[in-house]
Amino acid sequence: MAIGDKELKQEVDKFQITLKILKALSDGEKSIAELSRTIGVNRSTLRYYLSLLQSENKIYSQRMQSLPGRPTKIFLNKVKLEKEELEFRKKAEEYSKKQEENPITLDILMILNKEKQTTEQIFDEIKKNHQEGNFIAPILSSLSWLRNRGLIKETYEITPEGKKFFIQKDLKNKINKISQNNEDKNK
Repeated sequence: MAIGDKELKQEVDKFQITLKILKALSDGEKSIAELSRTIGVNRSTLRYYLSLLQSENKIYSQRMQSLPGRPTKIFLNKVKLEKEELEFRKKAEEYSKKQEENPITLDILMILNKEKQTTEQIFDEIKKNHQEGNFIAPILSSLSWLRNRGLIKETYEITPEGKKFFIQKDLKNKINKISQNNEDKNK
């Protein structure tokens, strides 16, 4: 294994176990024994992950005095998780708005509207249009967003939805330029 592979595997395992715990608890509260059986990890490992989740306030536990053996039941902190989901959705929406207005996104659609291109051709064309700066991360981000929205295909072909989106954005930009020119003339 290369350096870092072991650490990466540990992080993936941690994420998978945490996800299993949260999924199991989404069906309702469970005792540690029930949770251990449900997700298939021993109790000491489970307690470790439960303590991590509890420190993040994603779960809470309560000793059930009325039940035989007074088992500790684990509950999802639904309020916390719903709040995190709302924050995530808000950030995703903000990101999407930024990508819609990103000139590189429109440039990619303009390039692909002409003909199918390779990633290298897209990079070269955008570098010509923007002359300065490092555009690798913004280009990859825009390409990913366009693919996830279904505006381009994995093969870097524009979809019918992508053409419609491009035409709308291109028309909006042209109208803005005309109104800006008119404002400049009136000054």
